[in-house]
Amino acid sequence: MTKAKRFLVALASAGMLLIGAAATPIPAAAQGAGFDGTWSVVIETLRGSCPSGVRYAVQIYRGRVFPAGGGFSAGGAVAPNGAISVTVSNGQQSASGGGRLSGSYGGGSWITSDRTCSGRWSAQRTG
Repeated sequence: MTKAKRFLVALASAGMLLIGAAATPIPAAAQGAGFDGTWSVVIETLRGSCPSGVRYAVQIYRGRVFPAGGGFSAGGAVAPNGAISVTVSNGQQSASGGGRLSGSYGGGSWITSDRTCSGRWSAQRTG
């Protein structure tokens, strides 16, 4: 698997990947626990050579986004209104993004830190 593909896999696995804004801390009392559960996320690359059409399951717990696998780090949060912010890194590569969840669906945009790839994501709660 190429570095670009491994990175995009990590990005997708972190879940909600996502507006190019850095993740901002959300106080524990304000977290979007109403969005907790398993989500299926599809990543679409609109610019750059990163893989597209990648689908992964991710977990949100107590309004926090967690990676579903190893080999990368991720951090993110969901606000009560569904606004989501995530930062993902894998070695020297990183990306950030954001968007919005509503009920059992969501979407937004993402961009790599070096701005070579960007795109959008969509999500559906599956559990």
